[in-house]
Amino acid sequence: MYGLVKCELLKLKRQKVIPISIIITLIPIILGLFNFKANYAVFKDVNTGDWLKSWSQVGAFYAPVMLPIIASVYCAIIFRVEYANGNLKIILSTPVSRKSLYKSKVIISALMVLFLQAVFGISYFIFGKLFGITGSFPI
Repeated sequence: MYGLVKCELLKLKRQKVIPISIIITLIPIILGLFNFKANYAVFKDVNTGDWLKSWSQVGAFYAPVMLPIIASVYCAIIFRVEYANGNLKIILSTPVSRKSLYKSKVIISALMVLFLQAVFGISYFIFGKLFGITGSFPI
């Protein structure tokens, strides 16, 4: 199983998915923070910190729209490699079970989404500081 996961990572290394997904992740952060700054008068009456107020706007752009799209693109890219040029038939002719093959693909997809979430959190903190959000960052 470890060998299959390592093989999947090697296949992803040739894809240009990481820089593209980081750029796509920055879009809802910037849109949400611009929306927060533009409508700050509406949010100043709420008794929470500025980080949580801005998170409501960033999360509204990211969670229902971008995260499912990026996760499905990850899965499509991971499976596309196998279906191109009949590679799946070649892999299944080796002594590898389908179950372990699909488990390795799910593990890689989950790791990619977790990586994306870490990038999202770090980017949110950096761009929040650049936009002048004050107070302590909620963990």
